[in-house]
Amino acid sequence: MDPKNIGEIVKHLETQNEFLTETKSSISYEVEKLLVEQEMLMRKFYEVMQAHYQHKQNENKDEFSDKKETICKEDDEYETGENVTALNNSEN
Repeated sequence: MDPKNIGEIVKHLETQNEFLTETKSSISYEVEKLLVEQEMLMRKFYEVMQAHYQHKQNENKDEFSDKKETICKEDDEYETGENVTALNNSEN
């Protein structure tokens, strides 16, 4: 190192230090914004998934109810003899 250039080197390093400090601050700010955005998106995703799950549950209940009604109607027809009468008529 040449003693003549020490002043310039120190000045250059101070400038670089300021630049790096500003960059660190800027990056920290951006990371904080992204973390907040991620949290908001995760909450929204959770809400959407909850709504989807509830919708699926309602569909399954409706489908189960339809099947149950069909089974109950078939049982009622059997108990009243409608199927037996229909079978007897078809055999004749």
